[in-house]
This record gives sequence, C-alpha cells and structure tokens, in this order.
Amino acid sequence: MDFKFKPEDIFLEKRTNAEYVETITKWLPNVKEKYVPKTLSDEMMVLFLLSCTNDINLTKRTIISYYKLRKASPLIFDNRRVDCPEIQSALKAVSFSVIPKPIEHKIILFIKLRDTYYKNAKVEYAIKIICMLLDVCQEENPPDTIIVVIDMYGFGVMHMTMLHIEALRTIFAYVQEACPIKLKTIHFVNSNLMLQKILSFCKIFMKQELIEKIHCHKGIDGLSNFISKEYLPQDYGGDRPSTEELRKTVYKKFEDKQTFWEAEEKMRKQYYC
Repeated sequence: MDFKFKPEDIFLEKRTNAEYVETITKWLPNVKEKYVPKTLSDEMMVLFLLSCTNDINLTKRTIISYYKLRKASPLIFDNRRVDCPEIQSALKAVSFSVIPKPIEHKIILFIKLRDTYYKNAKVEYAIKIICMLLDVCQEENPPDTIIVVIDMYGFGVMHMTMLHIEALRTIFAYVQEACPIKLKTIHFVNSNLMLQKILSFCKIFMKQELIEKIHCHKGIDGLSNFISKEYLPQDYGGDRPSTEELRKTVYKKFEDKQTFWEAEEKMRKQYYC
C-alpha cells in the first residue's frame, strides 16, 4: 500500500520519531487480538502516532479499535469501489470536498447536499464515502487533525427516515476511538430545527468530549470566526475554489485510490478467523 509521504520527513519535522515507530513495530506481533496485523508499514504507524499525539498507550488502543471496527463493519469498510452504483448515487446526491494544502497540519472537510430529495440521501453510503475520504486525506502530507463542516441546507423532516443506525454507530465509534486522524471540531452551518433533532438522536453514540467539539451556526457567517477566509471555499465567502470544483478533485483521488483500498482489505482479511 503506497503513500505519498516518507516517514523520515515527518521525523525531520519532529512530529513523531523513529523510536516510537520501533516501539509499535515490536508490540504488534504480541497483540492478542487476532484481527490486528502482525506488521504494519511505517507510514501507517506514523499516522496512528500523529493522531494520538505520540501517546504510545493510546496509539496501541487506537490500532486495536481500528482493526476491530473494520472487521465488524464490512458495510462501511469493505468493497470501497467508486464505480459501485450505491457509491455513485451517494456521490451525486452529496458533495464531499477537501481544502487542499492543509494549514498547520490541519485539513478541512466540507459536506453538503447536492440533491435535496430525501430518498437519494443514503446515509450508510455517505458515511462509507466519508471514511474513504479520510483515507485520501492521509495519503500525502498527513494531518494531525481534521475540521469538518456540514451544511444543513436542504435537510428536511423526511431525511430523518433515512438515518441508518448501524452506520451511525460505526462512524461515531470510528472518529472517537479508531480513526488515525484526530477530530478537532465539527461545524454545522445553516443550522435548523432538523439539526437539533438529529443531534439529540445521535447523542446516544457520542461522548461528552465529542459533543463539546460541535459548533452550530444559523447561517455561514459565523464560520469565519473559526476558519480564516483564505481557507474557505468561494461559496462560503472564502478565497478557495468552490466546493463544486473541489469535489471533482476528490472524485479523481477516489479513482486513483482504488488499488490501495483493495490491497488494504486483502491485508486485513488475512488475519480474520
């Protein structure tokens, strides 16, 4: 599985070091959970260390959770083919975009509806795509943290009927316990009554630490108090290309990542009993 960064460059930046990687390397063969690989690439270990701010014990727990969740949730983590009809449909209904060139080792992810018809909003496939996008974001110049912006414009009562309990449980477990990118904040813009209902429903999956990272904005203006204009898309009052332009780049990256996902899934399943 190829990455477009070198661990040595991360070491030179003093974001982590070779000694920590060696510690994880020696620990892996002795992990009792059989679904955890006995070896990982240096790049993967660097990602886990960065997300855990080099806390070795937390890194170990995160690695175990990462592979446990991927085994338990094939709907989200297996068959990540961009040509899959369900994924194609989700990509048409929802815009997923990333601000290029992360700032201070942070990346910004934007999610918004392109099609407001509720039956086209298959939450489980949108969540699958979000997890795919997190993989793409780590491919080069890996971030320490991620900021997520979700635009609620177009969400209505009927969208509540499309919520997928198991997929929601999986994504909340992933971002809180297993994702090799640390979540910094979630911003909901164009907040409405529907958002409050969704958040109330989702609180059963959320720890207090995550709840405290959520910010709700009635429009889009409040976003600039948290994210500089130079890092916002044009359709959010910023200087970067529009989210519609940025999503095209994401789609191309998905196509380029196909071999990686196939190799990653094959590697994981070698350790399944």
